[in-house]
Amino acid sequence: MNNILATYRGCEGCPLYNEDCQAMNKQVKVSFIQSQFESDDSKEVEIFEKGEVVQGSATIKDDVIYCVSVDSRTNPGSEVFIDPNDVEIIT
Repeated sequence: MNNILATYRGCEGCPLYNEDCQAMNKQVKVSFIQSQFESDDSKEVEIFEKGEVVQGSATIKDDVIYCVSVDSRTNPGSEVFIDPNDVEIIT
């Protein structure tokens, strides 16, 4: 089910910006197509490995994926938004 709208550009850049995204969120499992990195004190730190499968949520409307988020490993209690092009939705 990877009908992806476009590269994730943040909430303000999304066509659903003024809509209730929470109502469109679905719990999903995602598999990373490529590793994900985060800057940590001026160095890149891998936070998710290619092929890794994690639980997350996706905003999906009319079978189009608008964004994907997963729990942050480096900042507990917050979420990390992942470009939908970098993951495969497997459930």
